[in-house]
Amino acid sequence: MTPINIYGWDGFQLKSDDLTAVITPAIGGRIMSLKFKGQELLFADPKHFAETFDPRLWRDLSQTKKSLGFRVWGGDKTWVAPQKDWLLGIPPLDLDAAPYALTWQKDEAVMTSPICRETGLQIIRRIVLQQGQLRLTEELYNRTDKPVKKGLWNVTQLRRPCSFRIPSTSQAFRSYHQEDKTLPVFQGDLSSWEGKISVECRTSDLFKVGGIPSCGELDIELDRDGQKICWKKTFTFDAQSLYAHASAVEIFNSPDLPYAEIELHSSFKTLGCNESIRLEQLWQIS
Repeated sequence: MTPINIYGWDGFQLKSDDLTAVITPAIGGRIMSLKFKGQELLFADPKHFAETFDPRLWRDLSQTKKSLGFRVWGGDKTWVAPQKDWLLGIPPLDLDAAPYALTWQKDEAVMTSPICRETGLQIIRRIVLQQGQLRLTEELYNRTDKPVKKGLWNVTQLRRPCSFRIPSTSQAFRSYHQEDKTLPVFQGDLSSWEGKISVECRTSDLFKVGGIPSCGELDIELDRDGQKICWKKTFTFDAQSLYAHASAVEIFNSPDLPYAEIELHSSFKTLGCNESIRLEQLWQIS
């Protein structure tokens, strides 16, 4: 672990073999940089570099959200599903934009959010980088005295061009244009070929697709300086569980900024007081 300044934020660098990750507790507990052999894989928005907030000044959360709008900082982050429960359609500020507390448990970085004033929820993100692989564990806790039905929602923003290969049947993924009328019809082919669907994110075409994979893994291909980098994500998945948005995996392609998102969901469950759910991932890059 090495203290480092990245894009104007105080961060901490973790390195193992050819893989380097930088975490930024000060802005939503993100992984803001991930490099393989010096090639950056994640997107970060230059318009908001170095931006941090003091949550004590957010006395009126609705007004603060209206003032900030829907900010995109980039990196890898944790949201809470379902999206329809978000106040003003913007992620809860205490979970998305507030500073997280950072502790170290041996080689594991542990970033803990404040208790969210909008939802009563708390997020813990655990990151270990060893043997050239990254393990990410996300935990969502209900800190209220009432049951809530929620799911973890991991979002990784990648620099384009990139593409995704997901084990799936032909009918398991869909375009979101019917569920969100602001989205156009996805023009690609979501039919399965040799047990996988392929989604290309190379241009600024707006689309979102999602569905239920055949198993808890997927491959990302990224073009960097004429070379192909392959990023395999293995993640917690239960085919019998319910998932928010009726999807365990979602892909969003931005029309305004040069990134695509790969989004993973935990099971969608009712949590009692202090109960939690977990989403685990293993990242292997070659």
